[in-house]
Amino acid sequence: MGENNIAEKGYLHEDFRLFHNTDALGTDTVAHFHTFYKVTFVKYGKGSYMIDGRLYDIESGDVILVGVNVPHQPFFETGELYDRYTLYISQGMLEEFDIPECHIYELFTSASGNVIRPDGNAAERFAGMLERIDT
Repeated sequence: MGENNIAEKGYLHEDFRLFHNTDALGTDTVAHFHTFYKVTFVKYGKGSYMIDGRLYDIESGDVILVGVNVPHQPFFETGELYDRYTLYISQGMLEEFDIPECHIYELFTSASGNVIRPDGNAAERFAGMLERIDT
């Protein structure tokens, strides 16, 4: 990518990787992109997320979808709890599921929106599933 001085960040050597981070440090992250898909579930927190030039208000229970090579930047305040699960997914893994590229593109693009706000029950079930995977 490299345009507008946006740097690549993170790496993925597996098909997928799950992280669980909880802190109140705020975000001191510059805009960046990845060569893999990124799905973040905000278990608890409130802030905003810039994805491909579009700013989204974020709250607990939101699912944030970021596509390959898409610039993004989180904004969460210092002193406020930010508890999230982040899943990195390789392009190859999604190809193995034989999902047409156009469907993947639609899911992970700003055109359709990068933030899903499921109802409370769905968010709780999703959090439970991530917790089971993380153990």
